Amino acid sequence: MLLLWNAFTVWRKESHTLGNMLTLGLGIMVIVVLPLMRAIDQDLFSKNSVTLYNAFVVPVIFYLIFWFLAFITSFLITRLYRPHYDQDYIIVLGAGLLDGD
Repeated sequence: MLLLWNAFTVWRKESHTLGNMLTLGLGIMVIVVLPLMRAIDQDLFSKNSVTLYNAFVVPVIFYLIFWFLAFITSFLITRLYRPHYDQDYIIVLGAGLLDGD
């Protein structure tokens, strides 16, 4: 579900390129294709397609674990490191100006 939420956010705020739609494809695969293959009897598919299903499930689970650990790590870093707010200026990379103002 988080993959689809991320795909929706990227679709609204960024360009509609193939690279930005990667999470949409992964989300559809996880929610629709993988459970559908699991629900259909294994006798209809060859052993290779069942192996293909298992080859997709393990990387998706590792991706979700990695995503969760990255979130926990960034959360802890932002809680432990408190920046000093006595700077004279700040540079925000990627911040565009609207109408030059």
